[in-house]
Amino acid sequence: MPIVASIEIPGGNRPLLVSALICLIGSGDVHADSASFAIRATVKAKCTISTQPTPISLAIDPSAVASAVTGNSSFGYKCTRDVSPPVMTASAGNFFAGGNRLSDGSNFLPYTMNLPAAGAGLGFGAASEITRIIAASVALSDARAAAASGSYTDTVVITVNP
Repeated sequence: MPIVASIEIPGGNRPLLVSALICLIGSGDVHADSASFAIRATVKAKCTISTQPTPISLAIDPSAVASAVTGNSSFGYKCTRDVSPPVMTASAGNFFAGGNRLSDGSNFLPYTMNLPAAGAGLGFGAASEITRIIAASVALSDARAAAASGSYTDTVVITVNP
């Protein structure tokens, strides 16, 4: 269907009429093309300690202790969702011959540590923290035989790997 346009150009005695004919190309003459492409994402398997553990304090009175002396701490971690299960390890600074030991610099006090199994990651959102409780315990026989000291200590490093 032709389109006629009229334009009046001023400046002469008579208006000049210009007509333009625009022809439309039929749909049979138009050729479309398309292409596809992929979008890829790589999601890292990652874990972080989100809440640091608090120190475990054990008060030992060798004359009054009647059972193992135990204390607890907790920490929180987050891992990429569905990382299952992450590997969680704890290494103590005074580890010796298969056991953990507290030290005051010259004396040692053996202890055991219970590190629970890690749970599958829930992601890094606000409600995705996983909390675990760590227990440290001095056996009754070791508590009764402990040398007097101002402070026995050990440093434990917790590592959570995907």
